[in-house]
Amino acid sequence: MIQVTPFALVFLVLMLVACCGVRHWMFATGIAVFFQSAAPLLITAGGRVSGLMPAYGLMFIGLVHVVLSKLRQRGLDHPKDASTAPVVWLTVFTIIGVIGAALLPRLFEGHARVMPPAYGLDTVFVERVHPSGRNSIQSLYLLCNLSLFLICRWSIRSGAVTIREALRGLAVGVSISAVLGLYQVAAYQFSWPWPSAVINSNIGVGQLYQQTAFGIHRMSATFLEPSLLGFHFLSAFALFGIGLRYRAVGSLLLFCLLISTSSSAYAGLLLLFPVAVLIYGSQADGKSTLVLTLFALAAGSAYLVDLVSMQGAITSSFLTDKLSTTSGIDRARTNWVALDTVRDSWGLGVGVGSSRVSGLPMTLAATVGIPGLVCLIGFLTTLVRACLKRRDPLGRAFGLAILALGIVWVLSIPDLALPYAWVLCGLACGLLSVPKALSAPAAGRTSALGSPVRSEVLA
Repeated sequence: MIQVTPFALVFLVLMLVACCGVRHWMFATGIAVFFQSAAPLLITAGGRVSGLMPAYGLMFIGLVHVVLSKLRQRGLDHPKDASTAPVVWLTVFTIIGVIGAALLPRLFEGHARVMPPAYGLDTVFVERVHPSGRNSIQSLYLLCNLSLFLICRWSIRSGAVTIREALRGLAVGVSISAVLGLYQVAAYQFSWPWPSAVINSNIGVGQLYQQTAFGIHRMSATFLEPSLLGFHFLSAFALFGIGLRYRAVGSLLLFCLLISTSSSAYAGLLLLFPVAVLIYGSQADGKSTLVLTLFALAAGSAYLVDLVSMQGAITSSFLTDKLSTTSGIDRARTNWVALDTVRDSWGLGVGVGSSRVSGLPMTLAATVGIPGLVCLIGFLTTLVRACLKRRDPLGRAFGLAILALGIVWVLSIPDLALPYAWVLCGLACGLLSVPKALSAPAAGRTSALGSPVRSEVLA
């Protein structure tokens, strides 16, 4: 049975925009990737409800654009490909994941112990692995991730979309999500209506937008929970706030991260700062130094406010004492279960969709096994290294943004079905085949939201 949700009207608008051409598809997709808690359609099958993520729905329109473009350009010369290594790593990872989802749950059925995704991490519920519909669903997500990555890579590499056009969609999308997050915080304080039927319409998964901390409702914006908000906003802040110096977008995201009450966001900010210093600290650039200084001052100011108003309760609860809290203990237990799964499956894993624990590395080790984990690490490593080797503002910005993804993936996020990550990586990979001269527009241009930036930043 298929059920249409109120978000379908928003999705219809995005779909109509995406149908107008590759550039419009990229813009619509840049907005859609931040609506992670919404779904235009709900599909009920086998007693389970599954929602269609907006970005994955638009992906099929992107595939049509790619096919039509290739038919029109048949026989034409193509630009030199300087980004094959990340493509190979991700393709092999996807093959391992898809084949493993079909074979591994049957190979280790009744033997390996797992934490099934249907139960929360706090339950620490353990069962023996067995094949299920989740294996097919998660392997389908792997194929969608690869498709999104390849479409975005092709769009930039072929010149069908410029980096500037692609970044505009992401900037607009994350700004909409941040504004909705600020409204959410105010709505709970002043009893304003929150459109959960639209924004939280994907009822096939747990929606945690009503969580509270210290007597206030936590910000989740257009995501399932505050941790996923931290995942997206931290990376977008690294890209726009630090790398590309979009002052308006960067300030908005940093403010949202500081009031999000997400331990993933706070720990991510603390870890992102030294990474940013390593990447930008050697530059003889006063603007880079200013951005990093303001970043440090914002984090320090937030800590001082916590000390004065809350006696350090927020810092201790979400950072220093996190491992001793109930949540921290539960997450540690899940990692021990994952180690048992790896051992019981001889390091091969039990298939995507069979287990879900705290953090992506342990989840991958338990599902796609050591070979799959090595492939994903190889993909991210080669992509980041190639971006940083460009030694230009765009390369550094994308490299830092992907590193921010990796930080939160390691800290707390065990999921791969996050379209933003694969769109970002696809754009970065496409950039590798674009000469620096072509990725630098004329001087005097402004950012997507009007903030002045250096002329070589946007394409």
